[in-house]
Amino acid sequence: MISFLKTSIKSKSSWFLLLSVILSISCGNQTESNLNGKANTNAANVSNENSNVSNDDVAALGSQVLLPFIPEEVVWREENVKNSNDKKLIAVMKFTEEDAKNLVAQAEKHRPAEAVEIDTEQWFPAELVAQSQLSGNESLKGNAYAPTDFLQLPYKNGRLIKVENSNYFVLELSTN
Repeated sequence: MISFLKTSIKSKSSWFLLLSVILSISCGNQTESNLNGKANTNAANVSNENSNVSNDDVAALGSQVLLPFIPEEVVWREENVKNSNDKKLIAVMKFTEEDAKNLVAQAEKHRPAEAVEIDTEQWFPAELVAQSQLSGNESLKGNAYAPTDFLQLPYKNGRLIKVENSNYFVLELSTN
């Protein structure tokens, strides 16, 4: 009987030890996944705070502004205006030749073209940065139009600029 009790106690101890190890491992995995979830959430918050990051997602741009034609390429940035609750959005979009012509024709219905020069930003497409460097004054020439076909709240004002000698357009919008 005593040997049976010793075997039973050893068996129960072994089972208890095995169960403890399994529970420790599974709890450790939950903690790790919870920590990863918190790290991912924190990373998302940091990226939301850093609005100076450019984005090349056409669908995300389409949720911010109206897109009368779908661009072939896009890079854009939304920024908070210092010392105010206002925002500004700058998008560089490249369209097919046909869509570019149609976009200009549509934009001219709202307001005639106005010759402008704009400075490039480091996140602009390489082709436009190179074109601005060739100009001698680090700017791009183009024609500005009313951005009427792109406006969607909260954006109320801005301009649409067709860059000279290209199918690129620069859309500048603001909430004020």
